[in-house]
Amino acid sequence: MQGFCFTKQERFMAQSTNTETVSLPKIILFGDSLTEWSFYSKHSKGIGDVLTTRYAGRATVENEGRAGYSSTWLLPHFDSLIQRVRQQETQPPLLFTIWLGANDAGLPEYRPYVPLDKFEANLRYFIDTILAEEKMHTTKVVLIAPPPINLPASDENDLDLGPEVQAYADAAREMKGYKIYVNKAVYARKVMEIAKSYGSDRVVGLDYWRAVVNSELKEQELETLDPDVDVDFESNDKRLPGSGLPGSQNFRKGMFTDGLHLGTLVITRNSLSGLHKVS
Repeated sequence: MQGFCFTKQERFMAQSTNTETVSLPKIILFGDSLTEWSFYSKHSKGIGDVLTTRYAGRATVENEGRAGYSSTWLLPHFDSLIQRVRQQETQPPLLFTIWLGANDAGLPEYRPYVPLDKFEANLRYFIDTILAEEKMHTTKVVLIAPPPINLPASDENDLDLGPEVQAYADAAREMKGYKIYVNKAVYARKVMEIAKSYGSDRVVGLDYWRAVVNSELKEQELETLDPDVDVDFESNDKRLPGSGLPGSQNFRKGMFTDGLHLGTLVITRNSLSGLHKVS
C-alpha cells in the first residue's frame, strides 16, 4: 500500500481535546454497505466503529455509507456532501475514504452493476472534486478496493484434476457466482491503478481484495499473491479461497458474516493495519 503522513499541524488538530477552542476535524467514510454497516453491525466491529474509538476526542468520524448503492447512484449524495463541507466546515477533513466496487462489480443483469469504465470515471470524479475543493485542500483520500466474496466450497476437493473434475471446474467458471468473484478482483485492481495514477501523497490505495485473499492463503499455508502481479484466473492452479472452484476452500469462520459482508477477523487483521499507516 502507498502511504502518507500528516503534517505537524494536522496531527495537532487531530490530537487536541480542547473542543471549546479547537473544533474537531472530520474523518469522512464514503461508500456502500461495507461502510454504512461498519459503524453498527451486530455481527462485527467494523472500520467505522474502530476509527471512532481510536479518534475519540481527537476527530469526528462521519458515516456517509449507503447500503445497496453503486458509485453511480452515489453521485448526487457525494455532491450534496461536498456542498455541506463548503458551507459548514471550518477546517479540512483529515481523511476521506472511498470504499466502492462491491455493488458495481456485479453482472450486467443485476441493477447496481456499473461498467468498469464508468466506475473509473465516477471514482476519478470523486477524487478530482476533493483535490480541487478549497475547503479540502489538505484532505487525504484513501481509495479502498472491494473485498472478494465467499462462495460455497465445492464438494469436489481433489487437487489432482482428472478429465471429470476438470470439466466440473470449467463449468464452475461459467457460473454467475464465479464471474462475480472474478469481477471483484478486476474492479479491485482498477481501484489500485487509479490511486497510483495520481502520483500524489494525498491519494493512496488500500488493496483490500488482495489483503483478504492473502490472509486466508497464509492460514491455509499456501503461496500468497504477489502485490505487483495480476491474477490469472484462467490458470488451473488458481483455486483461490472463496472462489467455489474444485479444490478451493471457504474463508475461515470470522472472515465473513455472509458471502459479501466482512467479519471481525477481517477488520482486525487487514483494514486497520492499512489505515493506521495513513493516519
